[in-house]
Amino acid sequence: MDLSALRVLAIDDNGFSRRLVTAALRSLNIHQIAEAENAIDGFGVLKAFAPDMIVVDWVMPQVDGLAFCKQVRGDKSGNFRFLPIIMTTSYSEIWRVQQARDVGINEFVVKPFSARTLYTKIKTIIDNPRPYIDITDGYFGPDRRRRTSPVKEDRRGQKKADTPAA
Repeated sequence: MDLSALRVLAIDDNGFSRRLVTAALRSLNIHQIAEAENAIDGFGVLKAFAPDMIVVDWVMPQVDGLAFCKQVRGDKSGNFRFLPIIMTTSYSEIWRVQQARDVGINEFVVKPFSARTLYTKIKTIIDNPRPYIDITDGYFGPDRRRRTSPVKEDRRGQKKADTPAA
């Protein structure tokens, strides 16, 4: 898959980790990469750079990756609400994966990871996009259910969000 036209914002407070993400992206032929060393700077870079995708670390001072994602997903007037977001972290407990999912993360990657792992996550986002939903409990983001098996009754109380025209 040719990813050369993809624009990615990498946000991580750890310079070494941020360079690893950037190196992995470059190895996938992604060269339009902007970096931010914290989520606060990430909001500014997001607006100036207008990426197609974000790779954000979970644990950062002041504003962590979860709060960053909540703000991006919660900005109803923003142009970036529907951007795919991949969260990276050194922690792999299931409750962390669920918490990330519940703020609207598209994919979750545990450090250390390979370029192949990152490629797989990006390819999944592109090849199998999940519809964005807006649930009355305040959740906005990609449908949290990955399985397409039918259910007797859909009890999610959701409406599909209007996806902006590309």
